[in-house]
Amino acid sequence: MSNSTSQRAIGAMAPIDWQVALGLFALHLAAAAALLKFSWFAVGLCLALLWLTSSLGISLGFHRMLAHGSFRPRRWLKLALVTIGCLALQGRPFYWVGVHRLHHADPDGQLDPHTPQHGLWWSHAGWMVRRDTGGERRERVIFDLRRDRSLVWLNRYVPLLQLLSFAAVWAIGEVARATGAATSGLSCLLWGVGVRTVIAYHSTWLVNSAAHRWGYVNYQTRDDARNLWWVAVVSYGEGWHNNHHAHAYSARIGHRWFEIDVSWLALRVFAAFRLVQSINVPRRALPPVDGASTETRGGTLGG
Repeated sequence: MSNSTSQRAIGAMAPIDWQVALGLFALHLAAAAALLKFSWFAVGLCLALLWLTSSLGISLGFHRMLAHGSFRPRRWLKLALVTIGCLALQGRPFYWVGVHRLHHADPDGQLDPHTPQHGLWWSHAGWMVRRDTGGERRERVIFDLRRDRSLVWLNRYVPLLQLLSFAAVWAIGEVARATGAATSGLSCLLWGVGVRTVIAYHSTWLVNSAAHRWGYVNYQTRDDARNLWWVAVVSYGEGWHNNHHAHAYSARIGHRWFEIDVSWLALRVFAAFRLVQSINVPRRALPPVDGASTETRGGTLGG
């Protein structure tokens, strides 16, 4: 048996995390039930929360800021971005960052928690429902985050924050109905939590699966990461994945003029108001596709 086959077999034999599996099932069920409780107000709330939690919370907060340190925000903004990311229901920030750092430590290799080398479904969602992804290795790569007491507190009380957000979404719907809107607390809950979360899940997972299988490359890297435009559209710029693997510490993931990076645009707005500084970007212009590239912090924007 090859090492790859053996690794896949070990992953497939790991105990199922029934709490995660049932949670994912319940959210997909809620997303389906939302069709029976349709309201335009709830759809609008869903889209607003999708951008807030996926682009600001996950893409900027968990990914570019915590996992890679690609920019340095003011203290209050840092905690706000992490808090918003916690509401995305993609796990605790330490878990999310730990898994992502393991992915970059051995991209598409034996120690990558969600490499498509073990199957496209595994890289998309199969790895999510198995216990202890990364185990002790994951804990070792997040030692820097545990030095921040505020982050430790947020990481500990993620479930409470999420429950409070559910109550807030329901309350928004009830207040809107009381003021004459054709909606309800249940409609907003099903759309603002169920539909929004399921869309965000699959958008994020597509970066792990589709963007490691299809698309084009700007840089030579040691993995199969690709730039896939439609994944970039649904993930607020994260789908320019070959760019990211070539310059993991860059706050800007879309490098060519047509590679729209919505999260980068939001970061530039923060920078315009002097809320962030030391924004890492690639040091030099885009090289030919057959040129060597390295994971470097590059230059910086801001003070």
